[in-house]
Amino acid sequence: MHVWDKNLLWFTRGGVFLVPFIPLIISGSMFFPFITGKNFTFRIIVEIIFAVWLLLALREPRFRPKRSPFLSCILAFLSVVLLADALAENPFKAFWSNFERMEGFVTLLHLGAYFLVASSVLDSEKLWHRFFATSVGVSAFLGIYGMLQLAGKIVINQGGVRLDGTFGNAAYFAGYMLFHIFLTLFLIFRHKVSPVGKYLYGGALVLQVFALIFTATRGAGVGLVGGLFLAFLLVAILERQNKRLRFGAVISLIVLLLFVGGLYAGRDNLLIKGNETLTRFASISVSDAGPRFMVWGMALQGFKENPILGWGQEGFNYVFNKYYNPNMWGQEQWFDRTHNILFDWLIAGGLMGLLAYLSLYGCLLFCIWRGALPVSASPFSLAEKSILTGLLAGYFIHNLFVFDNIGSYILFFSLLAFFGSRTGTTIPRLEGLPVLQKGQPQYIAGACLLIALAAIVYFFNIRGIVVSRALIEGLKAHPKGAVENLAAYRRAFARDTIGSQETAEQLLQSTITVVNAPNAPAELKTEFIALGGEVANVGRLRRDFDG
Repeated sequence: MHVWDKNLLWFTRGGVFLVPFIPLIISGSMFFPFITGKNFTFRIIVEIIFAVWLLLALREPRFRPKRSPFLSCILAFLSVVLLADALAENPFKAFWSNFERMEGFVTLLHLGAYFLVASSVLDSEKLWHRFFATSVGVSAFLGIYGMLQLAGKIVINQGGVRLDGTFGNAAYFAGYMLFHIFLTLFLIFRHKVSPVGKYLYGGALVLQVFALIFTATRGAGVGLVGGLFLAFLLVAILERQNKRLRFGAVISLIVLLLFVGGLYAGRDNLLIKGNETLTRFASISVSDAGPRFMVWGMALQGFKENPILGWGQEGFNYVFNKYYNPNMWGQEQWFDRTHNILFDWLIAGGLMGLLAYLSLYGCLLFCIWRGALPVSASPFSLAEKSILTGLLAGYFIHNLFVFDNIGSYILFFSLLAFFGSRTGTTIPRLEGLPVLQKGQPQYIAGACLLIALAAIVYFFNIRGIVVSRALIEGLKAHPKGAVENLAAYRRAFARDTIGSQETAEQLLQSTITVVNAPNAPAELKTEFIALGGEVANVGRLRRDFDG
């Protein structure tokens, strides 16, 4: 390989290896600092490595996309969601989402690009081992971070005693740790680990379990128990050669059942009642899910109205408003998600969207247990298959009570990319394309990609970052008073991109405050009212306000 190509390859791989560190990012200068910083960083990294990878693939055919069932499923999934978003109640919001969630089609598009790059350049088991070990190392660091939160050395951002790490949300943090518990177990069984490595992985497991427990997230707790139960059960039933492993699985299964049964039986014990975390896990019951059942009932009504392609991403607020259940008067009065992955995709993409999403799980399970692998890919042992199956089960159970975020999306698509790299075969049409010649053609191609990259980074990220920071300025107290706040709101709303909804909401609230302020100049009040009226009449927001 030419030196130039080696540099392109190492740059691309280096960018992929930066992705596991994204959960550490907190951006205090932007609106929703635990969400925006991570998402914008992920998008920028993906855009850069995608551009470099394109240049590499043009020069080196072996790094071009490979045919795999995962590539087909992801392309089908993206196609269905794109069509659903184009026909959504609010296509603008379906594409861009908002600062609080930062999902939308733009995020799915970047995840698809990430899959292409990672599955192409991490082309060996050794590289994937290093990648996943890096992610486990980051999770261990965040486990220590959680311990410091519990000790009161670092603030728990959402308040209370539920650890939220650098996610600002206990459920997000729990889902991240849940995934890594199974990933760590898989690495232990998959690779020959040195004695020191065993201690490191063991320490990481302790930290991960500790952090998950003290998030007090019941969905993740049920997911962990369900995933481990399935993994132990599979080994106990199917293992025929390694009797020691089978015996260990049976014992682990019994211990797990005794632990869960003992926790539930002792739920009225003073020791458990005196601990908020244990109380939350011990008091799990169907009655606690009453409000969720009502929300899911609304979602079912919405699905019946648009069964094929749903309402598009970010469309549940329209369903919630239209089919609101009056019995929820004593509960939380704002839901933009159903908090159930099945209903979320039924609303976002209808039956087609849900089936496309579930096909990703089906493809993983098939390749874990029956998938044909290239000669270079070593097969999984029964224990490894069981752990991966438990991972998918635990992750899915967790998502029955919450929804994905950038942290869980990255892990899930990394797993898809891992299998895509193992099962992929060459695509003759792509392999047969001419190789980019050295000299002038490569410099022209590089210049074109650089210009396109700059435009994409600006369009997808810089504008949104400017809006997010301007919105923060609009909420701050300034020496010159509300005049500076008004100027900040104008800067924020001048860009037709993500954040329009939050900017409008905060502007209208500030307008009410200024209008009711006895010392505010009449001219300033008039300007706030004028800008608020202008914002409320913008087409991309009118449906939200009408809702």
